[in-house]
Amino acid sequence: MQLILDDYFHDLDALAEAVHHWDIDFRLLEAAGFAGRVKQIISQDVLLGYARFERRLDQAGGIPPGFRTFVLPGAGCRGFWWRGYQVHNNDLLVFPNGSELRSATNPDFEVYLVSVSDFLLQELAEDLRIPCDPVFNRRGGEVIPLSTSAMDARRWMRFAGMPRGSLLRIRCLCRRTRYEILLDDCSC
Repeated sequence: MQLILDDYFHDLDALAEAVHHWDIDFRLLEAAGFAGRVKQIISQDVLLGYARFERRLDQAGGIPPGFRTFVLPGAGCRGFWWRGYQVHNNDLLVFPNGSELRSATNPDFEVYLVSVSDFLLQELAEDLRIPCDPVFNRRGGEVIPLSTSAMDARRWMRFAGMPRGSLLRIRCLCRRTRYEILLDDCSC
C-alpha cells in the first residue's frame, strides 16, 4: 500500500484536484472559509481514505469506478445527509454500484472510507461461498445501523491517527489470490 495523500486544505478547488480516484465537486454552505484534512492510502484492489471537514459542505460527484465503497462516520460526527438518508456515526454506508456521491455535511464531518475492487469482492464472496448480489450489487444505497461494539471494533480504520510504529494488517485469503496489505508505520 502506498500513501498518496496526507494533507490539510483551505481551498476547495485544491482539495478536489488533489483527491485521487474520486471525481468530486465541493460547495461551501456557509460564508466562512474552508478547512479540512484528507488522507488516502491505495493498492491495486483496496483504497483507504480518511476525510475531516470543518465547514458545512455540499458534496457531489463520482465514486471510484470498478470499486465498491463503504463509509464509516467518525465517532465525533453527529450525522449528515447522504443520498437521501439522514445518517449518524453508528451507520455503515454502502454505495450502490455505479452511483454517485451526493451529501450535505456539517462542520463535524469525519469519515473513514474503504473501497474494494469488484474483482476482489467477487473472489472473496466465491471463497466464502456467499452470494455477492444481496449487498454488493444493489441498485439503491444502503445504510446499515451498527451496534456500539461493532462501531468500537471498526476503529481499526483510524489509520489516520495511529502512532508511529503501529501495525495494521488486512488479510484476505482467496482461492486464486493471496492478498495481504501490511501497513507498518501508518503515520508515514
